[in-house]
Amino acid sequence: MIEAARWWARDSSSGARDFAADDLVLEALKAAGAPPEVIAAASPSADADVDDFEVWPENWLAVRIFVDLETSWTLVVPGFGAGPRRVGLPATEIHAAVSLCGVRKRDRPNLYRDLRTMERVAIEAMVNAR
Repeated sequence: MIEAARWWARDSSSGARDFAADDLVLEALKAAGAPPEVIAAASPSADADVDDFEVWPENWLAVRIFVDLETSWTLVVPGFGAGPRRVGLPATEIHAAVSLCGVRKRDRPNLYRDLRTMERVAIEAMVNAR
């Protein structure tokens, strides 16, 4: 569950799901005169090839709902040209997702705590990726 949150945060903050630059693309960026920060952002990170991790069966529901909540994060734009930052999942969105997935009421408190744990890990990973 924790590794799933880190994986999600890495890919969502770097755009890795949308684009994976290979050597040819990186050389083209250099030839086109792209600034070093653009080339660095397009370059795969050291752990970019590590996409495999184990999710224990008892954590699959939390991982599934966490990924379903991908478009529900609260975003803030810090000023001075910085891009938007994810700062957390609204409790109302978590409640709606859990309810719509048919989770029994007695199982919701533990699932809620699991989702908040994943949220904290994802935020930490996104902050460390900056």
